[in-house]
Amino acid sequence: MANYRQHITGGIIFGSLCTLTSIFAFGFTIVNSLTVFILGVLGSILPDIDCDSSTPAHLLFEVMGLIIPILFLSKFLTNLSIENVIFFLVVGYIFTKYALSFIFSKLTVHRGIVHSIPAAVIVGLIIVLAFGDSSFYLRMVYALSCAGGFIVHLTMDEIWSVDLGNNRLKKSFGTALTFWAPSIISTVSAYIVIAGILFIIYTNVSIPKNFDLSEGQYSVVPELNNGKLKSFGWTEKFLVDINSTWPALYERYFAK
Repeated sequence: MANYRQHITGGIIFGSLCTLTSIFAFGFTIVNSLTVFILGVLGSILPDIDCDSSTPAHLLFEVMGLIIPILFLSKFLTNLSIENVIFFLVVGYIFTKYALSFIFSKLTVHRGIVHSIPAAVIVGLIIVLAFGDSSFYLRMVYALSCAGGFIVHLTMDEIWSVDLGNNRLKKSFGTALTFWAPSIISTVSAYIVIAGILFIIYTNVSIPKNFDLSEGQYSVVPELNNGKLKSFGWTEKFLVDINSTWPALYERYFAK
């Protein structure tokens, strides 16, 4: 199978292609395009989260230990004092990094259900739910980027399972790009999870009739003229720039 460095390289290439597409084909802002890139790279190392001693597993639980408490605070808790914010961040990090990772390690095996196409679908669906403040089709782009990176990882594992030198297939061949796991319980559980998340999306997410990616092109920062921008400090200008599209940046700094 491919090693960590090869998976990261594949993820960066895939994420870069998705980012360039989102910038030049969809006209996304810098922030939205960077999100596409990060999710693509993240998806490319996610399958190895089932290997307890792997670098991706440690890295991913470190990252999730920071992200999950922030998502929890932004979704369910508002107007908290700084003491409460620190408390939830620390407790959430400790729970995710140690308790959640321990539970996950006990419930999974390397090259089990996590290394499968249903797992990629679950990851994509979780992304759709996680970005609840974005438009539906923007969330779909994010989901496809992350799930696509996941599939890139599985594909690389299958390719590296072919030994061209000795003209043979390794034992690991055919254990990644599959729709099931060796354990029937894990397989059934994965499809139950998929069905459950789809039901949540169907009942809670508004799906527009017309395909529209326009929200990815708009800034969360209000439109400002050059006169107003000149009165800003560098932090405000930076915030405006990263929430702008590349044509807007070109017009602002080069088309003079």
